[in-house]
Amino acid sequence: SLSLKKMFYSQTTDSLSMAVRLDEFKVEGDGEMIGDDVKAKLKLSSSTLSYESAEQLAVMNSVNVAYAGDINNNFDHIDGSVTLSLDDMSFSLGNELLLNKADINVKLPLNATLSTMDIELGESQLALNNIVVDLIGNAMISENEDVVVDLRINTNTLIVEEIIDLIPESMKEDLLDGMDVGGELKLAANVKGLYNANSIPAVNAEIQYENGTFSMPEMLPYPLTNMNTSLDVDLN
Repeated sequence: SLSLKKMFYSQTTDSLSMAVRLDEFKVEGDGEMIGDDVKAKLKLSSSTLSYESAEQLAVMNSVNVAYAGDINNNFDHIDGSVTLSLDDMSFSLGNELLLNKADINVKLPLNATLSTMDIELGESQLALNNIVVDLIGNAMISENEDVVVDLRINTNTLIVEEIIDLIPESMKEDLLDGMDVGGELKLAANVKGLYNANSIPAVNAEIQYENGTFSMPEMLPYPLTNMNTSLDVDLN
């Protein structure tokens, strides 16, 4: 194991002024190397981490990254699982607070060949506070640098009010001025095809909206309640 405490780095040039502070950084785990094959179980963790520049400020209460699995074929093939958690993350740009004490969690089982950028995702999960996105599938970069994807995506039941709370105040004022929106959303989607300068993958999605509410006193004399609907989206 390795532990470093009270780290500070700063840089000032004509075009950049920045500072990074880290209270404590730890590396724990073990590994075994036989020829070009590596079997590893590692955990990297830090306490308070902050980054500050002239226009940006990012602060995280803790950062944890863990990897368990194999790395072989001269470090070209990875077969394992990566987990990442960022706790109480805040980010501001200029005078605008874009993220306020959010928790971010990632679970990423993967089987990847780095030389061809061929990545197969197991049952992966991305989470921002109570917003959870499950995905499974694969992605690769072809020889002509097209990105080929085939992914299935599902969310948990999303509370509309919680999504709105994540929108920066300036955007919220422009988008939702005078409106009050609530309800529950759920998304299931398939994304398949090529991404390049001339095309994007096809997206087939089903969006469910339940227990919806909407009020806009300046235009509607009465609020709308108990709205339930589903929407099929086909972008091809």
